[in-house]
Amino acid sequence: MAGQFKRYDLWKANYSKAFYDLKATVTPDEFNDGVKWKIETNFKDGFIGYTQTKGANTPKLYTKPLQIKKSDSKQVCLFVGNKPISCVNQTFHFSKATGKKITLTTSPSGKYPGDGAFTLVNGVINEKGIAKSKEFLGFSGTDCEAIIDLIKPDTISKVVVHGLRQEGSWIWQPQTLEVFVPDDAGEWKSLGTTSEFAGKQMAL
Repeated sequence: MAGQFKRYDLWKANYSKAFYDLKATVTPDEFNDGVKWKIETNFKDGFIGYTQTKGANTPKLYTKPLQIKKSDSKQVCLFVGNKPISCVNQTFHFSKATGKKITLTTSPSGKYPGDGAFTLVNGVINEKGIAKSKEFLGFSGTDCEAIIDLIKPDTISKVVVHGLRQEGSWIWQPQTLEVFVPDDAGEWKSLGTTSEFAGKQMAL
């Protein structure tokens, strides 16, 4: 395929370079210590390098999924020689729930399954709406009930949930948000309910 692209260049033809696109996936860390960022490519004759998004850095060679343990911004690029031909940027926003085990009592809609339950705790905030449908979950006719295991007791001062509203695509934000925590007897206790949004997010 790369050889054919050289012919297109000689012909000065316009063509898609999607073959060089990088596939980036956020996965859980097996030790619940942050998340991992996995990068894949179909092109085997170059190399993948990564840097911080901000600042001029010499790319480091990517050889295995990157472990992300805190809020950070990174860029990965596919290089041919010293020339980057495809890049992906990603910002990670960490909270106490990031990377933790999560389960859903009901499955999301088949139209908007995201990347499974882990979508809600992978540290990635959807900033492009429906254009990045893999970065959010949609529910139709059922509640989104998520149980997040923080592994050990911790102090929580607030809970923030990001919701998407795009009525032209028949997508609405949740009607209400309610947060529960287990008491000493293991029974679920409600901390409160809200139906108010603050800008693009709903805080309790």
